[in-house]
Amino acid sequence: AVVHQWFEGNKKSLLADFVVGTIDQFLLAALRQKHVMLRHLGLAGKVVILDECHAFDAYMNYYLDRALEWMGAYRVPVIILSATLPAQRRTQLIHAYLGKTPKPAAVGWRQRKQASPPPPPAPWTVSRGYPLLTWTEGETVRQRELPNTGASHQVLLERVARGDLSVRLKALLINGGYAGVMVNTVDRAQQIAAEMKAAFPDDEVTLVHAQFITPDRAELEKKLLSKLGKPRDGQARSGRYIVVGTQVIEQSLDLDFDVLVTDLCPMDLLLQRMGRLHRHDRARPEGLKAARCLIMEATGEGFEPGAEAIYKAYPLMRTLAFLPEDALNLPDDIPRLVQDVYDDQLPLDPPPAGYETAKKEWQDLIAKQEGRAGTYRMRGPYALDSMAGWLEMVPSEAAGEASVRDGGDSVEVLVVYHQADGQYAPLPWTEEGPASQGVFAHETPSPEAARQLAKQSLRLPRRLCHEGMIDKTIAELEAANKVLSAWQQSPWLKGQLFLVFDAAYEAMLCGYRLNYQKELGLQIINEGGAHD
Repeated sequence: AVVHQWFEGNKKSLLADFVVGTIDQFLLAALRQKHVMLRHLGLAGKVVILDECHAFDAYMNYYLDRALEWMGAYRVPVIILSATLPAQRRTQLIHAYLGKTPKPAAVGWRQRKQASPPPPPAPWTVSRGYPLLTWTEGETVRQRELPNTGASHQVLLERVARGDLSVRLKALLINGGYAGVMVNTVDRAQQIAAEMKAAFPDDEVTLVHAQFITPDRAELEKKLLSKLGKPRDGQARSGRYIVVGTQVIEQSLDLDFDVLVTDLCPMDLLLQRMGRLHRHDRARPEGLKAARCLIMEATGEGFEPGAEAIYKAYPLMRTLAFLPEDALNLPDDIPRLVQDVYDDQLPLDPPPAGYETAKKEWQDLIAKQEGRAGTYRMRGPYALDSMAGWLEMVPSEAAGEASVRDGGDSVEVLVVYHQADGQYAPLPWTEEGPASQGVFAHETPSPEAARQLAKQSLRLPRRLCHEGMIDKTIAELEAANKVLSAWQQSPWLKGQLFLVFDAAYEAMLCGYRLNYQKELGLQIINEGGAHD
């Protein structure tokens, strides 16, 4: 028995009966790309479930709305989950699925000639109930507020300067306890983890972020879930433990901290982070029996550069304006805080310095992201007169994977290192397998070796994948990968890009020196040796 070549490759992965993947796999259904009809065919017979949809930026949402429009046309049931979704975005999602994009309000003389004021918004578009279930029945939208079966608890809030962090944590953890430190960038996480390791014993500090290869990250997550996950019968925590990490803690792992430190971020994400505080019912150390969240760089005197680069000043200003000084209650305060921050009609009194400029920059950014996303976005099903032109301006396969994000994440590569004997192998501390002994570049790896190599995936950081860099990054990787062209004959490795490290686990890419360590993950280092 053989597998026909037609069935090879990741473009047919959605044809399986059950598929678990990243949001990108769904967004690609709205990308003008070769064989996109196979993605539609795979989705047309499924129920689609999308989690954490509040975390998408305007660029991704532009693709998401078009993909939902197609799902609505196919009558595919779509379940969208979020604990902190603004009402405005909820309305946009429903309208996209129904194929009813709201028309902009009339302006100028048309507005003046209106015989009557516009009708009030439908109640479901402005509801602040929580928890809230909104669904469609044909063209009708229905909504129900659900009973909150979980316990409500207070979170004490405290501002802290980064320079005081280790001293403050030592005071809070004097009787033991498990602390989480969530920051906005990998560089910042690596730097703070180094500071924590200088202040606490090494075995009390763990670093986790998205720039670990898959086997290392899986090992890290297994360790964290064992120590900070849902308590097992008879299992008690003791001693001190500090986890420094990025958004992977916020969204991906069911972790339970006694105390939380976080960078400032938009309100919906900030509340998601606080959801990791006192998440489960367990005994807490003295001094930490009340949930406490320490917020760094939240003084209103300028924002941490990484936070402003990722989230922009406008939503951070509004978050800071509505964030209570001393305490808030979860989940009771979630709808009020989220809706207030994202309600552009609700002014700040008084507005902070530079507010109007930040608002204009935010609006311009959204318009620019939507314009850029429109370059490769498919037309909608209701505006379609023919399929002519669908394959115009089609991105390459590697670039296409990145086209549904605005450089927010990155190109995915497989990591190998070049051994002294000329063979290529996975990093030596990962799992044993046939590829561990090395594979020559001119040989097609065996299925077992190729499967092991395919596990060594790593997403490159934003610095190598933003709009002005991504084409150069892909071009350099493709040029360097020509020596491994025989590996493309393996179904497991076909179409993959490889990042090749030397024996010191270093590589050059786009003028940057990259270094990988099991405890720190991928680091970007300047030629001069300093971290960029």
